[in-house]
Amino acid sequence: MGRFGAASCCVIVLGVVGSAAAQCPGPGDCCAANGTPGCDDESCCQKVCLTDPFCCDVAWDSLCAGVAGDTCPVCGAGCPGSGNCCAANGTPGCDDAFCCSLVCVGDPFCCDTDWDAACALQATGLCTACQGGCPGGGDCCTFNGTPGCDNELCCEDVCTVDSFCCTSLWDALCAELAGKLCPPCAPEPVDGDIDGDGVVGIVDFTMLLGAWGSCNECAACPADFDGDCGVGVEDFLFLLGHWS
Repeated sequence: MGRFGAASCCVIVLGVVGSAAAQCPGPGDCCAANGTPGCDDESCCQKVCLTDPFCCDVAWDSLCAGVAGDTCPVCGAGCPGSGNCCAANGTPGCDDAFCCSLVCVGDPFCCDTDWDAACALQATGLCTACQGGCPGGGDCCTFNGTPGCDNELCCEDVCTVDSFCCTSLWDALCAELAGKLCPPCAPEPVDGDIDGDGVVGIVDFTMLLGAWGSCNECAACPADFDGDCGVGVEDFLFLLGHWS
């Protein structure tokens, strides 16, 4: 092809692209044949018309709507994904098709790029899948940013005590409660920790002094660290040795 021919080709292509872009956004729905050039979501409109300029030059027909359905988050493309809808999941989209589409219509970033904390927050407000009940989507042992948590028994035990954890948000107080009620979230045993809070301190020291002397029941005497059925100097030294 000669110099003139190549230049003419470029002019024609640029003209088509320019013509297509000029119709974005258009007045009609991107996700259905709308009988007009272009459609109402600018990003989707441009994406489809770069593939098929007819959609912006002449009419947005069923073929254009089909391409939009395959490529545009506003039309449900990317749904369902693989990650949890109720928490940031590090992937585009999420695993509940209806919730995924509902969020991505308003925020295509969630299906185009990453289902981040903002997407999860929208899902919490919009999707019944993220509005409580057990099990939920997030970790029971930490503040997870969603209602409920992923261990059904733990979730139910905590929410029986504090329903806020399932109806609104599994926050730091819910996680703390899980640490007390749920074996998977219980802190690792600490030598010298009589009250079970994971720390050896003044409360444990006070409890040891309160139990000083012979144990009423040898098998149920938590301050008896040396197993001699009594609380005395050896137990006191053991506690001091593990002070934290």
